[in-house]
Amino acid sequence: MDLLQYRFELEPSHRMDAVRERVASKRHLLDRLPGLLWKAWLLCEPLAGRPQPKCYAPLYLFDDTAAALAFLCSGIYQGVTDAFGWTVPFHGPAVGTPPDAIDAARSCTLQTTALRDHAALRAAARAVPAPAEALGVAHQLDLARMQLRTYTFRAAPARE
Repeated sequence: MDLLQYRFELEPSHRMDAVRERVASKRHLLDRLPGLLWKAWLLCEPLAGRPQPKCYAPLYLFDDTAAALAFLCSGIYQGVTDAFGWTVPFHGPAVGTPPDAIDAARSCTLQTTALRDHAALRAAARAVPAPAEALGVAHQLDLARMQLRTYTFRAAPARE
Protein backbone atom coordinates (compact mmCIF):
# COMPACT_ATOMS: atom_id res chain seq x y z
CA MET A 1 0.00 0.00 0.00
CA ASP A 2 1.30 3.49 -0.88
CA LEU A 3 0.35 6.72 0.87
CA LEU A 4 0.39 9.97 -1.09
CA GLN A 5 -0.29 13.37 0.40
CA TYR A 6 0.32 16.86 -0.85
CA ARG A 7 -0.24 20.14 0.93
CA PHE A 8 -1.03 23.66 -0.13
CA GLU A 9 -0.66 26.46 2.39
CA LEU A 10 -3.35 29.04 1.67
CA GLU A 11 -3.45 32.78 2.20
CA PRO A 12 -5.07 33.88 5.48
CA SER A 13 -7.84 35.55 3.47
CA HIS A 14 -8.60 32.39 1.44
CA ARG A 15 -12.21 31.26 1.86
CA MET A 16 -12.21 27.68 3.14
CA ASP A 17 -15.80 27.34 1.89
CA ALA A 18 -14.40 27.76 -1.64
CA VAL A 19 -12.10 24.76 -1.04
CA ARG A 20 -15.02 22.72 0.33
CA GLU A 21 -17.11 23.64 -2.71
CA ARG A 22 -14.28 22.63 -5.06
CA VAL A 23 -13.92 19.26 -3.32
CA ALA A 24 -17.68 18.66 -3.51
CA SER A 25 -17.77 19.46 -7.24
CA LYS A 26 -14.62 17.47 -8.18
CA ARG A 27 -14.63 14.43 -5.86
CA HIS A 28 -16.48 12.30 -8.43
CA LEU A 29 -13.40 12.46 -10.69
CA LEU A 30 -11.68 9.99 -8.35
CA ASP A 31 -14.53 7.46 -8.18
CA ARG A 32 -12.99 5.08 -10.70
CA LEU A 33 -9.32 5.94 -10.39
CA PRO A 34 -7.37 2.67 -10.86
CA GLY A 35 -5.62 1.50 -7.72
CA LEU A 36 -7.13 4.12 -5.39
CA LEU A 37 -8.13 2.42 -2.13
CA TRP A 38 -9.11 5.40 0.03
CA LYS A 39 -9.08 9.19 -0.04
CA ALA A 40 -9.62 12.14 2.27
CA TRP A 41 -9.57 15.87 1.68
CA LEU A 42 -7.93 17.29 4.76
CA LEU A 43 -8.34 20.93 5.64
CA CYS A 44 -6.63 22.82 8.41
CA GLU A 45 -7.61 26.23 9.59
CA PRO A 46 -7.24 28.30 12.73
CA LEU A 47 -9.85 27.08 15.20
CA ALA A 48 -10.37 28.17 18.79
CA GLY A 49 -7.60 30.75 18.47
CA ARG A 50 -4.91 28.29 17.41
CA PRO A 51 -2.09 29.93 15.42
CA GLN A 52 -2.39 27.51 12.52
CA PRO A 53 -2.15 28.35 8.81
CA LYS A 54 -4.96 27.52 6.45
CA CYS A 55 -4.15 24.57 4.23
CA TYR A 56 -5.61 22.03 1.87
CA ALA A 57 -3.92 18.63 2.13
CA PRO A 58 -5.51 15.71 0.24
CA LEU A 59 -4.49 12.23 1.39
CA TYR A 60 -4.71 9.05 -0.68
CA LEU A 61 -3.99 5.35 -0.18
CA PHE A 62 -3.11 3.48 -3.37
CA ASP A 63 -2.57 -0.20 -4.11
CA ASP A 64 1.01 0.46 -5.14
CA THR A 65 3.54 2.96 -6.45
CA ALA A 66 2.42 2.51 -10.07
CA ALA A 67 -1.13 3.63 -9.19
CA ALA A 68 0.17 6.64 -7.23
CA LEU A 69 2.43 7.65 -10.14
CA ALA A 70 -0.43 7.28 -12.63
CA PHE A 71 -2.48 9.68 -10.49
CA LEU A 72 0.37 12.21 -10.32
CA CYS A 73 0.66 12.08 -14.13
CA SER A 74 -3.09 12.52 -14.60
CA GLY A 75 -5.13 15.52 -15.55
CA ILE A 76 -6.76 15.37 -12.11
CA TYR A 77 -3.52 16.19 -10.31
CA GLN A 78 -2.65 18.78 -12.95
CA GLY A 79 -6.01 20.47 -12.29
CA VAL A 80 -5.25 20.65 -8.57
CA THR A 81 -1.79 22.12 -9.11
CA ASP A 82 -3.15 24.54 -11.71
CA ALA A 83 -5.62 25.76 -9.08
CA PHE A 84 -3.35 25.85 -6.00
CA GLY A 85 0.25 25.89 -7.29
CA TRP A 86 3.04 23.36 -7.54
CA THR A 87 3.82 21.18 -4.56
CA VAL A 88 6.14 18.32 -3.65
CA PRO A 89 4.02 15.37 -2.47
CA PHE A 90 4.82 13.13 0.46
CA HIS A 91 4.93 9.60 -0.91
CA GLY A 92 6.04 6.25 0.30
CA PRO A 93 5.04 2.79 1.42
CA ALA A 94 2.46 2.68 4.19
CA VAL A 95 1.49 0.08 6.76
CA GLY A 96 -1.32 0.13 9.24
CA THR A 97 -5.07 -0.06 9.48
CA PRO A 98 -6.93 -1.32 6.38
CA PRO A 99 -8.62 1.53 4.45
CA ASP A 100 -12.18 0.30 5.09
CA ALA A 101 -11.61 0.56 8.87
CA ILE A 102 -11.04 4.32 8.63
CA ASP A 103 -14.00 5.15 6.37
CA ALA A 104 -15.81 6.83 9.28
CA ALA A 105 -12.86 9.10 10.11
CA ARG A 106 -13.70 12.77 10.50
CA SER A 107 -10.31 13.98 11.69
CA CYS A 108 -6.68 13.09 11.28
CA THR A 109 -3.58 14.09 13.19
CA LEU A 110 -0.09 13.82 11.78
CA GLN A 111 3.10 13.19 13.73
CA THR A 112 6.38 13.48 11.84
CA THR A 113 9.51 11.81 13.18
CA ALA A 114 12.91 12.62 11.66
CA LEU A 115 15.02 9.54 11.00
CA ARG A 116 18.53 10.77 11.69
CA ASP A 117 20.31 7.50 12.46
CA HIS A 118 20.03 3.72 12.19
CA ALA A 119 18.38 3.31 15.59
CA ALA A 120 15.59 5.73 14.58
CA LEU A 121 15.16 3.97 11.25
CA ARG A 122 14.88 0.54 12.91
CA ALA A 123 12.39 1.92 15.45
CA ALA A 124 10.31 3.40 12.62
CA ALA A 125 10.14 0.00 10.95
CA ARG A 126 8.20 -1.33 13.96
CA ALA A 127 4.67 0.01 13.45
CA VAL A 128 3.13 1.45 16.59
CA PRO A 129 -0.50 0.38 17.19
CA ALA A 130 -3.33 2.90 17.03
CA PRO A 131 -4.34 4.65 20.27
CA ALA A 132 -7.45 3.12 21.88
CA GLU A 133 -9.73 6.03 20.90
CA ALA A 134 -8.59 6.02 17.26
CA LEU A 135 -10.24 4.29 14.33
CA GLY A 136 -6.85 3.45 12.90
CA VAL A 137 -3.38 4.56 12.01
CA ALA A 138 -1.20 4.59 8.90
CA HIS A 139 2.58 4.79 9.06
CA GLN A 140 4.36 6.14 6.01
CA LEU A 141 8.08 5.92 5.54
CA ASP A 142 9.05 8.92 3.38
CA LEU A 143 12.52 7.89 2.23
CA ALA A 144 13.13 11.05 0.22
CA ARG A 145 12.92 13.15 3.39
CA MET A 146 13.95 10.36 5.84
CA GLN A 147 10.80 10.82 7.90
CA LEU A 148 8.23 8.57 9.48
CA ARG A 149 4.81 10.17 9.04
CA THR A 150 2.17 8.71 11.36
CA TYR A 151 -1.46 9.52 10.53
CA THR A 152 -3.99 8.82 13.29
CA PHE A 153 -7.63 8.74 12.22
CA ARG A 154 -10.49 9.50 14.61
CA ALA A 155 -14.26 9.70 14.38
CA ALA A 156 -14.16 13.19 15.94
CA PRO A 157 -11.48 15.88 16.28
CA ALA A 158 -8.69 15.10 18.74
CA ARG A 159 -8.81 16.95 22.04
CA GLU A 160 -5.70 18.68 23.32
